[in-house]
Amino acid sequence: MSADTIEQPPFDFDLFAAGDAFREDPFPTYRRLRDEAPLYPNANGSFIVSRYADVDRVLTASEITTDKSAEFRRIMGEGPIFEFQTHSMTTWDPPHHGRIRRSLARAFTPRAMAQWEPLVRDTVDELLREPAETGSLDLVEEFSSALPLTLICKMLGVTTEDRKRFRAWANSITTSLDPGVGQEVIDQADRHSEEWKTYFGDLVALRRRQPGDDLVSMLLATAPEEEPLSDLALLHNLALLLSGGHETTTNLITSAIDMLIDHPEQAQRLRDDPSLFTTAVEEFLRFESPVQMGARRTTAPLELSGGTVPTGATIWTLQGAANRDERKFDRPDELDVGRWPNKQLAFATGIHVCLGAPLARLEARVALEAIVTRFPAMHRNGQSERLLRTRYRGFRHYPLALR
Repeated sequence: MSADTIEQPPFDFDLFAAGDAFREDPFPTYRRLRDEAPLYPNANGSFIVSRYADVDRVLTASEITTDKSAEFRRIMGEGPIFEFQTHSMTTWDPPHHGRIRRSLARAFTPRAMAQWEPLVRDTVDELLREPAETGSLDLVEEFSSALPLTLICKMLGVTTEDRKRFRAWANSITTSLDPGVGQEVIDQADRHSEEWKTYFGDLVALRRRQPGDDLVSMLLATAPEEEPLSDLALLHNLALLLSGGHETTTNLITSAIDMLIDHPEQAQRLRDDPSLFTTAVEEFLRFESPVQMGARRTTAPLELSGGTVPTGATIWTLQGAANRDERKFDRPDELDVGRWPNKQLAFATGIHVCLGAPLARLEARVALEAIVTRFPAMHRNGQSERLLRTRYRGFRHYPLALR
């Protein structure tokens, strides 16, 4: 079956104008896509895949590229945010992709995580000190976004006073990737791209003169047999670590607390058996994936459920839907903090699996254990506000009472 013979779906869905009702609760639509239109053709010639097997296939297939420069150029023009998107490793194929990934991976090895854990624990304790006294906090503003941003500042060897602008830059990067964004979003992302290029350019120049034990100095200290990173690659991949490290962890921690408030019996399981926090993090990632979708492009025809995608087509992979696929997971719409095995796709898979996943898991495990065990009476303290985006799932504000 070819693209010409792919059956038209029995219902209409526009990923590029999905609307706030979908963003609040996409899961009924995900189920319908999986059941009735596993290969959904969009009006613009792209496709949506929603079943686990198909998403996994697209993320690992040799007939796939992450180079979407033509599509980015059409959406973004050729301004600063386009430069970022075409100079970060998420849009590079081998062998160039492997070169930058190997350089950055040194910061996320098991040995590096063992070194980072005391810092994560100290940062969590520091951030919870005042809320423990007042009894309440905005979970997003004061904790779940502050934690990864504080750690990023420490990894880069810069002052934590830079957290606010780091968050603005990270939000610009991720929002510019949402399907159907308008020119206002692109214009803001262009402005912020220029700001982070200047900031990281100054930081790189400083570390060339005065190297330390920070991430930038580590990236500059290439082995003799390695080709040094270009300045653009260095600047934009630092921005990528900033955006990826902030967005995923912030959404993961906030959504996990929201899930546990809705499922108090699961929170009690964690208090009774703290060893479950490791499996619980995987289940939170599965149940409400911080990154709901990604995009790839075909370099050859690719056969999937429902038909064959032609060469040169963009495929939107719905990780949020795949992680609720009953073809893969038993009782997929039930939260089970002890679920194992749990090969969820929130961090993608294949050569482009999220580089910072070990750090995100570490931060989430330590942070959630601290909140859930120290504050058993935690509950919502007013109306939360969801961050209404299609590609990423999380909250803008989340008032939380601790007692």
